Amino acid sequence: MCGFIGSIGNNAHNETSLKKMTDSLIHRGPDTNSYWIDNSSNFSFGHTRLAIQDISENGYQPMHSFSGRYVITFNGEIYNHRELRTKLENELDNEKKINWKSTSDTETILTLIEIFGILKTVFMLKGMFSFAVWDKKEKELTLARDRIGEKPLYYGKQKNSFIFGSELKALKIHPDFLGKINQEAVVSFMRYSYIPSPMSIYHGIYKLPSGSIATIKESKIDYDIKIHKYWSLNKVIAENIDSKIRTDEEIVSECESKLVNSISGQQISDVPIGAFLSGGIDSSLIVSLMQKISHNNVKTFTIGSTDRNFDESNIAKKISNYLGTNHQELLVSPDDALKVIPSLSNIYDEPFADSSQIPTYLVSKLASENVKVCLSGDGGDELFSGYNRYIWSNRILQTPLYLKIFAEKILNLINTKSSANYYNLIKNYLPKSLKVRLADEKLEKISKLLSIHNEKDFYKSLISTSTDEEELLNRDICNQSLEPVDELWEDLNKLNLDFTTKMMVADVMMYLTDDILCKVDRASMHHSLEVRTPFLDYELVEYVFSINHKSKKNNKGKWITKEILKKYVPLDYLSNVKTGFSVPIDAWLRGPLKDWGESLIEKNMIEKHGFLNFENVKFIWEEHQNGFNKNKQLWNVLMLQSWLNN
Repeated sequence: MCGFIGSIGNNAHNETSLKKMTDSLIHRGPDTNSYWIDNSSNFSFGHTRLAIQDISENGYQPMHSFSGRYVITFNGEIYNHRELRTKLENELDNEKKINWKSTSDTETILTLIEIFGILKTVFMLKGMFSFAVWDKKEKELTLARDRIGEKPLYYGKQKNSFIFGSELKALKIHPDFLGKINQEAVVSFMRYSYIPSPMSIYHGIYKLPSGSIATIKESKIDYDIKIHKYWSLNKVIAENIDSKIRTDEEIVSECESKLVNSISGQQISDVPIGAFLSGGIDSSLIVSLMQKISHNNVKTFTIGSTDRNFDESNIAKKISNYLGTNHQELLVSPDDALKVIPSLSNIYDEPFADSSQIPTYLVSKLASENVKVCLSGDGGDELFSGYNRYIWSNRILQTPLYLKIFAEKILNLINTKSSANYYNLIKNYLPKSLKVRLADEKLEKISKLLSIHNEKDFYKSLISTSTDEEELLNRDICNQSLEPVDELWEDLNKLNLDFTTKMMVADVMMYLTDDILCKVDRASMHHSLEVRTPFLDYELVEYVFSINHKSKKNNKGKWITKEILKKYVPLDYLSNVKTGFSVPIDAWLRGPLKDWGESLIEKNMIEKHGFLNFENVKFIWEEHQNGFNKNKQLWNVLMLQSWLNN
């Protein structure tokens, strides 16, 4: 796992800026850093290395191919690279045998590119990756990103230079960087709590979409940029949807087999490996299968909360004891959060407001003190219908209109301050499961969903943070609204899919990549920890989404993973209401985080930046203080303001 940076243009030979850009990524690769400048053209690379496979100097990057034509800088892990080497050696003639210089996956990629070209190579790779390859003969740059987008890659033209790299903080150091804020990105952020690909917070700087290759060539006038989508889940479904109705036993058996293969492959490493264990179905299943195929006790790590209403570390500990893992836990207090919050804007480089970024940061810190690599359960919800909306959305859409109208009126009637105050009075006497459901309820949002009658708008409303994100923005930017869902949904409508499966596919291609995987990558790599996601093995993903939807029972969330898990752990060990690695942001914003929040939304601070409407922000803040749960909207506001301040 690593970080890299590069540029084409007149400043490419600027060694001082190249070194500063590279050094800004040292957290992604603290073991070594190095630079390379092509003296025959205006091109340069910088690289920082977290040594996982072949930790010797033979794995250093940037790395040159055996012919000298190609130079690569690579971030990620290729889990099948040893098999690919064997395949290469078996297929090549004796006189063309490869003289390998290392056992690193970087050299495997480079050799495949030399022999087969980049497009054929990316199809062979099983892993998470982003890389840049410079063709010294053609003076052409190629950027590539893995199928699901586990590893980040930013690029763009700024003044007379083309720059690219693993994180925005490195690009910002380049002498030609302009730093103009993209207002469309601000609007999208306020809606989704993250900035969807291909946008970034800066004009002219983009995220390379998952499953894509970009080729860049310098011309006399500008840079010729071509992007090719080599993999997309909706295309996979269109080409591979199976008409066969499978039995439950067949589906469970196939999924377990593919997941075991994925976990086995992802344990390739020359350094210690562990796993995150939250106590939920996904992480418990990953750890169970790791322990099954491991000769030693797996090292597991979890985060809990000092607030007993949100602490589920005891569930993770119970599962750990049952499986026999070597377990460590950390209870998070408001003081711990306060120490992390000032650094969030620097860690994420652009506004990012998934509040589980805090415990993810802390569990990564805990794990990094013991191992260099961790496996996680991310992706299980999107693959196996783990979100509540997959279960009840269809029910709302199919409810008769007269019942929707009646329910909407009731919800509007009870959505008053008196009901919020009443809830605050009785909440301490409610059972934990009911308390969590009520605390997360958004009556306004449910009321709005009742008035929507088509699938696309229903889904867009579901994934929006609130019903009033545009009210929080100043009028001069609130109409600059790019809707990344529209084009994606248009493609999904061409497929014979039920509404639940459409939502799952859309979540994989948008929310999973730009929120979940971004959150985990930045938080873990800040601590020089590599996190791997066995659920996102592309063969498993393709299999799950090729199953005929009539076989999958999407209305029974996670039935497949539950069926596998119960072979290893009693299901009654798990929580009925799993909150994952989470912290009680709603309560903290009324208590220990209140002063910090108020300092960011003072009138002079809001007006200084000019993106938000002070009166509306103040109104939402006061509603939250009076008992309404507005933490989602407020966390967006606070993360935007915090980022702007820094």
